[in-house]
Amino acid sequence: MQYHANRLPNILRPWWRSLSVVLAVSVLVGLLWLPQRAETSHSQAIDHIISSAELLKVLDDESQPLILDVRTAEEYAAGHIPGAVNIHFRELPDQLDELRLQNPSSIVVYCEVGVRAGIAEQTLEEAGFESIFHLDGDMRAWRSQNLPVIVSD
Repeated sequence: MQYHANRLPNILRPWWRSLSVVLAVSVLVGLLWLPQRAETSHSQAIDHIISSAELLKVLDDESQPLILDVRTAEEYAAGHIPGAVNIHFRELPDQLDELRLQNPSSIVVYCEVGVRAGIAEQTLEEAGFESIFHLDGDMRAWRSQNLPVIVSD
């Protein structure tokens, strides 16, 4: 059953027209805003990616970034990037003060395939950390390129 404005009681007609206008404006604003939002997010993500080759070059530098492995302790022990620190992404909010004490110039975050690292990046950004980079391809890509891996006992 369809309702038309001319079938509504007189008292509801002004409300119906107002509601229609509000809905139409909301849809238009949403359509105009979404492409700009997606464009901004996309460009920010591209700016904050580091390749395996770029990370490998800075592993031995004195000013190397803090490399943050946000996988489980078991995954970390099975193989991690040399110099990486392991803080599970769910424990990261409780470790932010400790990270601030290290005063890293930049942070490279990785997990196995990217999901947990993305959550960790957001946590770090919200906590005020700047210069956060996501390892392109994460640990899976690092391993597939036969790059150095440390296995813990």
